[in-house]
Amino acid sequence: MISYNSRISYIYLYMASIFLIFSFMFLTLNFICLKYNQYFIIEFPINNSLLFLDLNLFILIDWISSLFLFIVYFISSMIIFYSNVYMMKTEKKKFLILITWFIISMSMLISCPNLIIAILGWDFLGLSSYCLIIFYNNESSNAAGMITFMTNRLGDSGFIMGLIMMTNFYSWNMIDLMNEKNPLYFIIILLLLSALTKSAQLPFSYWLPAAMAAPTPVSALVHSSTLVTAGVYLLMRFNLFFSNNIMSELLMIISALTLFMASLNALFELDMKKIIAFSTLSQLSIMMLMIAMNKYELAFIHLSTHAIFKAMLFMSAGIIIHNSNNWQDIRHMYLLNNISPFITKMMMLANLSLMGFPFLSGFYSKDMILEMLYTTNNSFIIMIFIISSTFMTILYSLRFMYYLMKMEIMNSTNNFSENPFMTIPLIIMGLVVIFLGCFLSWTLIPNPQFIFMKFHIKIINLLILFISLYLYYIWTNTSIFISNKNMFFYNFCSKMWFMENTSWLFLPFLKSSKFLNKNTEFWLESSNSLFLNKNMSKFNLFLSLFQINSINNLMKISFVIIIIYFLY
Repeated sequence: MISYNSRISYIYLYMASIFLIFSFMFLTLNFICLKYNQYFIIEFPINNSLLFLDLNLFILIDWISSLFLFIVYFISSMIIFYSNVYMMKTEKKKFLILITWFIISMSMLISCPNLIIAILGWDFLGLSSYCLIIFYNNESSNAAGMITFMTNRLGDSGFIMGLIMMTNFYSWNMIDLMNEKNPLYFIIILLLLSALTKSAQLPFSYWLPAAMAAPTPVSALVHSSTLVTAGVYLLMRFNLFFSNNIMSELLMIISALTLFMASLNALFELDMKKIIAFSTLSQLSIMMLMIAMNKYELAFIHLSTHAIFKAMLFMSAGIIIHNSNNWQDIRHMYLLNNISPFITKMMMLANLSLMGFPFLSGFYSKDMILEMLYTTNNSFIIMIFIISSTFMTILYSLRFMYYLMKMEIMNSTNNFSENPFMTIPLIIMGLVVIFLGCFLSWTLIPNPQFIFMKFHIKIINLLILFISLYLYYIWTNTSIFISNKNMFFYNFCSKMWFMENTSWLFLPFLKSSKFLNKNTEFWLESSNSLFLNKNMSKFNLFLSLFQINSINNLMKISFVIIIIYFLY
């Protein structure tokens, strides 16, 4: 008789196979859409009483949605196959249900142009990601889950309010809204707020590294390739709203600052998963920069290539964490090249793609993006941020590989195992990392625009590479960044510009509530009055409404804001 664990393992394999088949189906649809320059709309009529609004259910399959669905389902199949062993000692059935819920939510957001269905997918993404972050159910994961959920609820409120204002156009269909020549700027601001929170741009960046308390398969799927790119996807769909106006300039400034901040923090971080998270944040900022410059094809190419090699990097790190009793400090990765040459090579392949090494996936998108930035952007300060961030990207990638190859023994793992369920997905994704970039550049940009640059501009990328190597050599042989005289600078660089404190902006409300409780007790003891007790309790209850320390209170406040807008 088959045991319960064996049945769950078979279900994992069955679901991974289904998602892999779906991924190739969407890849085939992508070929058709690109070859014939067509898109498909499947409509499901819905009888509704709101005759002035279009509530019919649409499914849109074009080259963007089909390719994005291929990326989502392909990575999901690899993650589920990988999790069959990684999550062996946990509640595997619960984990599979949550992952499936997340994938369905992502599919709703990607494929439905009707914004009512899209907001459901957007909301379910937040709920399912919250459940996945708190999966381990300990203090750190619960705190990280609450920070993530609260930050994203702020963006969700913006999306809902923007959706309400879109009733002025008598349609909630994304295709109809894109034909509006004069959209309300307030709607654009609300959509931008939603995208910035979901993609963890400044000042909402802290939730992404905090979410690394989740299991590593969750980080590989949710926090590197799918959830965090939902904001990028939203702006791509509404790209006409953000082209050549003040909103595009604002988006460019925010993304450039986030790019610089994330690259700087990755350079000083020691936690393996957080280094990869900061790297993800910096690459998301590059995608936002491209959208601000109205180059959403380049943004989508980088989104696709980044999703594969970053998921591969997380999965490789997960094998190390799995075999080292959940130890994540990169200073204790010594002799990994001798213990596991395969994992070392996979991580180096993903790192080289992140650096933009020639002819890997990251090269085809990053090199083109940087050249486009050099030739089209006129802001000197933004260019300084971009070039500095490129320096730091190479530096923290070299630092990561340095610790992989360092030949000293500190805390090496003797019982390092490489289960085929965990290594086979890495082999498949490694092949995709090698070939995906050239495939996307040939199919999505069949007639590339030639960029004529002067010689000194063309060699900037090569100069950045060689200067980064030299700076890294100096850095590894000195202690200039960690001396006692520069501890403030070190803490500033390694703690997201002290952004952690902004995640507790409503802490004063908690303190004032405690003070009022003590004050109430004092007056009740002195006056001994039932009237005072009743009124002070009501006043205290009113003040507690301003504490945004629970999901219910936040939802109540959002509902009140919506009602006020309708009355207005």
